[in-house]
Amino acid sequence: MSLYRIALQVRYFGKLYHKTKALLQKQTITFCIALCLCVASWAQQDVLSGDIYVRPEVQDKTIVGEVTYTYITGNDSLRLDAHNMIFSKVHVNGKKTAYAYDTRFLRIPPMGAVGDTLELSISYRVQPKQTVYFVGWEEEAQTRNPRLPQIWTQGQGKYTSHWVPSFDRMSEKVVFDLSIAFDAKYTVVANGKLKQVEEKDSYKIWHFDMQKPMSSYLLAFAIGDYGVQELTSKSGIPIRNYFTKVDSLKVEPTYRHTQAIFDFLETEIGVPYPWQNYKQLPVHDFLYAGMENTGATLFSDRYMVDSVAFNDENYVNVNAHEMAHQWFGNLVTEVGAKDHWLHEGFATYYAYLAQDAILGKRFLTWKLYETARQLREGKGQALLDPKASSLTFYEKGAWALFALRESLGDVHFKRGIKKFLTEYAYTNVTVAQFMTVMETVTGQSLTDFKSIWLKNESFPYQVAMELLAKRNSEIQSLLNWNQNKSKDTVSGIASLPKVWKKATTPLKKELTQAYFPQMEVDLQTLALQDDDLQVRKTALSHLKEFQLEFNPIVENMLTEKSYAIREMALFALWSHFPENRLDYLKKVTTGTVFESGSLRLGWLVLALMTEGISPDKQREYYLELTQYTGSAYPFEIRLQTFYYLHNLKGWQDRNLFDLLQACTHPVWRFREQSRELLKALAQQPEMAPRLQILSSRLTEKERKIVEPYLKKE
Repeated sequence: MSLYRIALQVRYFGKLYHKTKALLQKQTITFCIALCLCVASWAQQDVLSGDIYVRPEVQDKTIVGEVTYTYITGNDSLRLDAHNMIFSKVHVNGKKTAYAYDTRFLRIPPMGAVGDTLELSISYRVQPKQTVYFVGWEEEAQTRNPRLPQIWTQGQGKYTSHWVPSFDRMSEKVVFDLSIAFDAKYTVVANGKLKQVEEKDSYKIWHFDMQKPMSSYLLAFAIGDYGVQELTSKSGIPIRNYFTKVDSLKVEPTYRHTQAIFDFLETEIGVPYPWQNYKQLPVHDFLYAGMENTGATLFSDRYMVDSVAFNDENYVNVNAHEMAHQWFGNLVTEVGAKDHWLHEGFATYYAYLAQDAILGKRFLTWKLYETARQLREGKGQALLDPKASSLTFYEKGAWALFALRESLGDVHFKRGIKKFLTEYAYTNVTVAQFMTVMETVTGQSLTDFKSIWLKNESFPYQVAMELLAKRNSEIQSLLNWNQNKSKDTVSGIASLPKVWKKATTPLKKELTQAYFPQMEVDLQTLALQDDDLQVRKTALSHLKEFQLEFNPIVENMLTEKSYAIREMALFALWSHFPENRLDYLKKVTTGTVFESGSLRLGWLVLALMTEGISPDKQREYYLELTQYTGSAYPFEIRLQTFYYLHNLKGWQDRNLFDLLQACTHPVWRFREQSRELLKALAQQPEMAPRLQILSSRLTEKERKIVEPYLKKE
C-alpha cells in the first residue's frame, strides 16, 4: 500500500474513532448497539480530505478553481453545496461521471463498493454573490487608501460553498489543503502551514497544508500588500501578525498582549493549541469585528490603531475572543444553533479571563457587572433558544460559565473543560453532551444550574449579584451603597466623596457613569482630573452643565492621549466659548482620518462653521470632507460623513452617488442606515430629481436594490 493510501486510511479511522466515541458519550450502551453505530457510520459517505486550488480573477470578480475530495463511499449519494457554479470537469477516480446539479446542490451517485476510497475531482468557475470580497481594486480607491486593494473571504454561517464546492453542514469535517494562485507582488494568507510557494512568470501559487479536520465554514484566505510580525508562543506555536505596510507603526499597539493572551489560554484551558500555527490579518470593511477561521483570524482594520487610538478602541478583546474560538468552535463544533453557547459564550468568557489576567483591575467581575445590567434590561431569552440574540449567546453565555465555575470550583471546572475538549476533539457536540461531561467529572448533579442558566428565559440578576459580591468586595460595597441610596438619595449622594477617596479605578468609573450629573462640582472636578484616562473620559462624556472652572481642565484635554477625549473636549469648548473657537481648532492635533476617525471629521465640520478661517481654507476643508463618502474609506467614516453633509446641506453629486452605492454594501448595519437616509432624501422635492438621474449610472443589479428607496411616500 502506498504512503498516500496509508495516510488516507489513518485519517479515515481517526475520524471514525472520534465520531463513534462521540456517540458513545451520551450513555452506556451495549456492544451490539455500538457495533451497529459503527456500521451505520461506515455505510454513509465520509469525506476525508479536500485539496483546493483557486485563482481569483479581479476583472470580473470570479473564482476559477479545482477541488479534489477523497471520500469513503457508502450507500447514498454524495451531496456538495455549490452556489451558481459552472463545472468544466466532474470526475471520480479520473473518469468522467454522471452528476445532478440544480445551481445549489451537486450530487454524485453512489459508486463502487461500500467502504471504497474514491477521489472526486471538480473543475469550476463561479462569480460569488457573497463570501469573497474584492475590495478597492478601482484606481481612485487605491490612491486614497494605500491599504487597498484586497481580497478576503467570510464564510461563517453556511457561505463557503459560494466559492468552492463544499459542505454547509458543520458536521462534515474535512482535512483541507488550500492552494491559491495570484499576482506575485501580493501576500496571500490562508488556513494551515505555508509549505511551498511556486514561482511562475507573473504570479505565484501559495500552498497551505492542514493536518486536522475542520468544518467548511472556517475555510478562509486573504490577499493584499501585507507585512508580518513573527512571534512564538511558550509552547512553540508560530504566531504571525499581519499588517498593511503603511500601518507598520501601528503593529505594537494593535497586537499588544497577543503572545500573553495565547500563552494564558493554553495554560488556562489545559489543552494544547490544536492547530499548526496562528495568524491574524486586518481587512477593509470586514462584516464583523473578527472571524475565527481555523488558525487564520480575519478582523476589521478599524482595530489597527496607533498608541493614542488604543485608549479609545483596541483589538485586545477581539483578539482574545477569536483566539479562544480556536478551541471552542473550531476544535469542538456545535451540532446546531441550539448549541451556539458552546461557541460564543465560551469564547466570550475565556476572553474576559485573559483580559483579567493580563490587564488586572478585577476586569472579569467588573465586566460581568456591566453585562448583568444589560441582560437585566434586555429581552429575556434562554441560552438553548436557537434564535437567541447575540447578547444572550455571548454575555449570558459568559455569565453561565462564570456561575458554573463558581458552583464547581476551579479544579473541577478546569478538569471538566479539559475532558470535554479532549473527548470531542475535531467532532461536533451538543450542550447536553457538555453537561454530561461536567457532571461525570465532578460527580455533581447540575439540574439546578441547567434550569437557572440554560433553560430560564429571564436573567437571574439577584443570583448574579450575589456571585459577584463574593468575588469582589468593591462590588459588594457598591451594591450596599446603591441600596442605601435608594432609601435616602440625599445622604447617599452626600457620601460620594467619602466613597471616592477609597475607590479603585473601576469603582470610580462606575460611580462617574452612574452619578456624575448629581455630584458636587468639587467631586466632578476630581473625576475630570483623575489619574486614570478612562475615568476622565467617562466624566467628560457626562459633562452636561459646563461650569466656568472646568474651562482650563477641558482645554488640557485637547491634547489627551485619546482621540475620543479630544473630540468631546473640542465640541464642548467650541460650543461654550465662541470667542476662542479658532484657538481651540489650532490646538487640536487630529492626524488623518485613518488615525483619529471621527475627530478629523468633526474638526472639519467645526472649521466650516468657524469665523476667521479664510474662504479658500474652508473650501479646502469642505472638499476634504466630501471625499470621505467614497468606498476607499471605512464604512463607519462614510456613514458619519453622510450625516454631516446631510445636516450641512452640502451634498455633491458624487456624495449622493456614493450613498446610492452604499445601499448595496455587504455590511448590513451600514447598508440599512444608508437606505434610511436615502429614503428621507428622496422625499425632498429638490433632491428627488438628482437622485433619479444619478441612479441611472448604477448597474442593473444595484438599481433594482435601490429603486424602492427612491419612491415618494
